[in-house]
Amino acid sequence: MSLGQLIIGWFYYGIFYMGLSIMATVIINRVAKRYFTAPLIINAFGVVALAVMLYLKQFTGEQFLTSVLFVYMPIVAASAVFNFVLWLIRRRQPLHDLPLQNEEGPLSK
Repeated sequence: MSLGQLIIGWFYYGIFYMGLSIMATVIINRVAKRYFTAPLIINAFGVVALAVMLYLKQFTGEQFLTSVLFVYMPIVAASAVFNFVLWLIRRRQPLHDLPLQNEEGPLSK
């Protein structure tokens, strides 16, 4: 399998998981205030979920490889790439230096 086929497989099989990963990254970024925290938390959760599923014998070795390639890797990659692009756009400004939105919300005026 080439790298191109792998990435096409990510967007074909893992687009839903990648979208959820980006949503989780946004939520974790609002709480953690560090660019590297969200991908680490998502990575840890993915590893634990795969380990538990392997321990409970939820899939065979071939299915495990498919799960790693098309579920786990896209989730972690989406979170890491999202935060890297966010870091590039904000010109290395830490998340904790960004002003918080007022508590009333943007539509309260």
